[in-house]
Parts: sequence; structure tokens; C-alpha cells
Amino acid sequence: MIQNILISKNGILLTSQNFGNCHSIDLKKDFLSNFFTVIQKFSIAIIGTSINYINFEKLLIYLYEDPNDESLLFILITDFDDNPIEINFKMHKIANLFFNNYRQNIKQFKGDIAPFQTFGKTLIKMNLALRNCGGHPTCKNCSKNMNQNTLLSDIGKTDIKIGTEFFKLIDKNDRMVN
Repeated sequence: MIQNILISKNGILLTSQNFGNCHSIDLKKDFLSNFFTVIQKFSIAIIGTSINYINFEKLLIYLYEDPNDESLLFILITDFDDNPIEINFKMHKIANLFFNNYRQNIKQFKGDIAPFQTFGKTLIKMNLALRNCGGHPTCKNCSKNMNQNTLLSDIGKTDIKIGTEFFKLIDKNDRMVN
């Protein structure tokens, strides 16, 4: 299931939507949007190709740079066991839908993100994403999900796979080994 979608233009978060039962990224959405934009640009500059996904063992983060406008980055955070072909299809569909619906807003973008805020509802109507459980914003206190961890705490505890390369976090100082 798609848990979160973030869409940024040159690192500026245009819209984000939480669809997961218990996987809200809270107030760090702008930070994550910038972070993944920098990671993507770094990958292109260093190895000449973009990152398709990052595997955090318990979840996957898919990155897609829109060919219609390379300043747009689509970030989909999904369950680790989702079908990658289905996610890839949805990601392309979401990108095309977003670009077609907001083409003028994107071209004339000067910092106003208000026009993009209803995009999550469009995705639900088109069955490209499922509605959030309706619990608390971070779902920490959601009785349906008392034993679940938030997205960012899951990321900090797991092995990380980027593309085909494998790295393991060995401590909180972000030292990595192959």
C-alpha cells in the first residue's frame, strides 16, 4: 500500500499526502523532500543515473523524476511487500495526472503551494491510493495501531538498500559498511 506521497519542485514540497494506517512523516516532510531531491541530484551527478528506489527493509521509497519537467520529483513511500510493477505503474500514472492537472501552476510556480493541496483527494477518487485510517495525525495514539512504529523510527533501525548497492547502518553516527 502507498503510505505517503510527496511531490517536490526543485526540493520545494508542493504537496504531500499520508495514506497509510500509521505511517505519518509528521512535520519533517519539507526536510525529506529536500533530502531526497539532493540524493537524486547527487546520484545523477556522481554515477550518471537516478535512484529508482531505496529499500529500508520494512518499507520502500520510490523516486521518480518527471520526464515532462525534471524539476519535479515524486516520492512514494510504500510497504516493503508491495508489487513493484504495480507501484511503478501507479507512480507513472500519478506523475502524468499531476503534470496534466497542474501544468500551468507548475510553469508559473512562484512559491504558492495552495493549488496542489487537493491532489490527494484526486488519487483516492481514482483508486490510486487508499484513504488514511482517520486516526491521529501521527497515529501514535490510534487504538488501531498501538503497536506500530512511525515511519522515521522504522527508517532509523533497519538495513538500507539503495538501488542495487547494499549498506548497513552500524550505529547512530551514520557510519556505513559494505
